[in-house]
Amino acid sequence: MARKLKEAILTLYLEQELTKAEMMELYLNVIEYGPMVYGIGPAARHYFHTQAQSLSLGQALYLGSILQNPKKQYFGADGSVAPGRMGYLRQLMKNAHKVGRISDEELDVGLRETVVFGSPVPHLAPAPAEADAQAEGANAGTPAPDARAPLASPDAPAPLASPIDQRR
Repeated sequence: MARKLKEAILTLYLEQELTKAEMMELYLNVIEYGPMVYGIGPAARHYFHTQAQSLSLGQALYLGSILQNPKKQYFGADGSVAPGRMGYLRQLMKNAHKVGRISDEELDVGLRETVVFGSPVPHLAPAPAEADAQAEGANAGTPAPDARAPLASPDAPAPLASPIDQRR
């Protein structure tokens, strides 16, 4: 009971002396982000080898998303955040955009990002315009299919699988 009373008095004092932004900063600098990792700065260095102010949108949201259970990690064997967790982070990005917390450009970049443990620079998929240009460049030397070529009959044997297909 005495502890709860002390917490209530401390809360009242903090609310009178600090702004909401200052309280948030204080909170982010003392909470646990993993085993023996306390504060946003050490968390940014531990997870992404970067400074807190250099975190990408996906990295920042990842750190925010682990607060409920900071001992549980969502990284796969290759260091990338698990697809299900990345889907959750992308939904958070869309929500932040919807309420005006991030711009269209920040959303576009964020949605292309894959968060990777130990990587200070976000891994980005090409932007749609870049992907189209790369696809066009890759197909530049490939002749167009012959419209007169016969289609395979249903009785034709299936093509042999490539070694790449056999590994899957």
